Amino acid sequence: MVRRSLILKIVLYALAALVLTFVMAYGASRLLMTHVMGDAFRQLGSDYSQFLAREVEASFKDGAPDPARIDDLERSLHVSLTFVPLASQSLIPKELPEQELTSIHPVSPHAVYWIRLVPDGQYQGALRIEYYPPVRAGATAGWIFAGVMGLTFGLMIVPPLYFWVIRPLQRMVETAHRLGRDLQTPVAIDRKDEFGDLEAAFEALRQRIQRMLAQKERLLTDISHEMRGPLSRMAIALPLVRADGESSPYLDHIERNMHAMDRLIGELLALSRGQTPPELYQEPLDLAEMAQDLIEERSLLMTQLGITVETRFESAPVTGDRLLIDRALGNLLDNALKYGKAPLRVETGRDGDLAAFRVIDHGPGIPEQDLPHVFEPFYRPDTSRSRQSGGTGLGLAIVKTVAQSHGGEAVLSATDGRGTTATLRIPLRRA
Repeated sequence: MVRRSLILKIVLYALAALVLTFVMAYGASRLLMTHVMGDAFRQLGSDYSQFLAREVEASFKDGAPDPARIDDLERSLHVSLTFVPLASQSLIPKELPEQELTSIHPVSPHAVYWIRLVPDGQYQGALRIEYYPPVRAGATAGWIFAGVMGLTFGLMIVPPLYFWVIRPLQRMVETAHRLGRDLQTPVAIDRKDEFGDLEAAFEALRQRIQRMLAQKERLLTDISHEMRGPLSRMAIALPLVRADGESSPYLDHIERNMHAMDRLIGELLALSRGQTPPELYQEPLDLAEMAQDLIEERSLLMTQLGITVETRFESAPVTGDRLLIDRALGNLLDNALKYGKAPLRVETGRDGDLAAFRVIDHGPGIPEQDLPHVFEPFYRPDTSRSRQSGGTGLGLAIVKTVAQSHGGEAVLSATDGRGTTATLRIPLRRA
C-alpha cells in the first residue's frame, strides 16, 4: 500500500496552483494592456493630439498660444498641455522630425506625445501632450490583474481543500458523534493518507470500547448469577437454625443483610437484562396508567414520610417490556421519595414523537460536577447519604439502560440545593 502524505499533497498542489495563477494572470494583463488598451490609447492619442494641435494653433497671438484656451482644453479633456517655444528648442525631443509640420511622435507608448505647432505656416515650437486616462487605465488593469489572479487561485485551491481536508474532517466529526451513540457499526477505512490513519484509530478505539463493555456486561451477569447460589443456601439455612431454637439478634442482622444482598443482585440482573435488543419488547403500555399504579403502591410509604404528590397524567402509549419499564419508572419515583421534599410532582404526556415520564422534587439537588456521571453503575454523588438510604448506585444506571434498550433516553437536570427533575422518554406507540 502506497502512503500518500496529505500535507505533501497540499503543499505541492498549492505551489503549482500559485505559479500557474501568476502565469495566467500576468499573461492576461499583458494581453489586455498591449493589444487592447495599448491600441486604444495610441489611436486616442493620435486623434486627440491632432485636434489639440489645431486648437492651440488657432489661439496663437503674438507668437504664443492663448493661456486661457490651454486651461480650457486641459480641464475639459483631462490632459496636460505644455508649449515649448523655439527659444527652448533644447527641451524638444531631437527625434521630432523637422520637415513634417504636423507630425505626431509618441515618445512614450501610451501617455506622452509631442507635436510641432505651425500656425499660419510658421514654425513656432512644439506642444507636449500628456494624457491622464492611461493612468486610470493602469489602475483599472491592476484591479483586473488582482481580480483574475484571486479568482483563478480561489477556483484552483478551494475545491481541492474542500474535498481533501474539509469534507474528511466533517466525516470524522460525524463518525465521532456516531460512536458516541452506536458502537456496533464499524468505521469505514477508505483512505491512504493521514485521514486514513485517523479512521483506523477510530476503528481500533471502537473495538476496544466494545470489548470493554462486553467484558463489563459479562462480569455483571456472572457475578449476579454466582452470588445467587450461596445466597439461596443461606436463605434455606437461616430458618433451619431458627427451627432448632436458636435465637440471636445476629440472625436478624444476617437476614437484613441477606435481603440487601438480594436487592443488589436483582438490580445487577435487571441492569444486564436491560441490554436485550429492543425488537423483543412488543407489549402495548401506557405510561400514565403505569405511573398511577406506582403511586398507589407507594401511597402508604408516602403517608409515613409525610410527602404529598401532585400529578398530571396524560396518555403516553408506548410499546415495550412491562417489567423493565415499571422498574425504571419505579427507580425514578423512589429516588424522589428518598432525597426529595414535598411536594413531589409526577407527570406523563407526549413530548413530540416521544412519550415522557417526569418526576420533579424539591430536594437538595445534585452538584453540577456529578451530573455527567449519575447514570454510571455504582456511582453515588453523596456516598454517606446513599448509604443511609440504602442505595447501591445502580438505580439510575438501570433507568438509562432500559430507556436506551427501548430507543429512548433518560435525562436528569438538577440545581444544587434546588431540587431535581428526572425524565424518561420512550418513542410513542405507532397506531
